[in-house]
Amino acid sequence: MKKKSIPPKLKKIVDEWKKQRREWDKQKEIKISLDLSPKRVAYTTENQVAKVVFDYEDFIKAYEKEAEWGYQRGDFKYRSLAEKIKKEIIKLDEVDINTLAKESNVPIDHYFNRVLYPFVKKGKVFLYDRENKSYVDFYIIRDYGVYAAPLMGQGTFEFKLPNGKIFLEESWRS
Repeated sequence: MKKKSIPPKLKKIVDEWKKQRREWDKQKEIKISLDLSPKRVAYTTENQVAKVVFDYEDFIKAYEKEAEWGYQRGDFKYRSLAEKIKKEIIKLDEVDINTLAKESNVPIDHYFNRVLYPFVKKGKVFLYDRENKSYVDFYIIRDYGVYAAPLMGQGTFEFKLPNGKIFLEESWRS
């Protein structure tokens, strides 16, 4: 049986995609050089490895902006977590989002994640290592993935404590 050949036009497209394909796996160390703010918002990661601590003013400004974007599109329920944080910060120096969401029966919404990951990527957070019971001076971001063609790829960001434990992970695919 004769092997079928790829039509020339399709072969040209496949060859071009092969040239564009690239893989990456890189790491960078993020040093935490902020002062611990007197008013803070804390979030314990889903795997319970770390507590991410935000400056209240920076966090609430970004979170309200994201929640407002959703509110304008009909996501009315998402405004409530921001409102509850603002009420609690009057009484407390540190608001624990996990506890507040559980006690208030309000979900930690996807607008929170739209603030969480950029803040962590830019080093605008403090990290508390729950195992060692101490704040860390730095953390590591590992970025890896593959790009196969325009709008065709996938990748992952792993956020690691100095001891190598992953405290957050963000994946994407297009």
